[in-house]
Amino acid sequence: MKIPEGISFDQAILITTAGTAFYAFDQAGGYIAGDTVAVVGPGPIGLCLVAAAKALGAEKVVLVGTRASRL
Repeated sequence: MKIPEGISFDQAILITTAGTAFYAFDQAGGYIAGDTVAVVGPGPIGLCLVAAAKALGAEKVVLVGTRASRL
């Protein structure tokens, strides 16, 4: 697959991980702006879930995990 012009490799590599995050919200029944969202696990998908929740208008996002450097 060719990366479109104007998108760096570092940006393109996140597409599947970010897509997984948005798919998770959809499968969980959708998302309503203003909600509080809890994410368990500060791995790559968890961090994308945090970013997705913020982008979708979450009022508060809580990230729970054991890796202090990612919290």
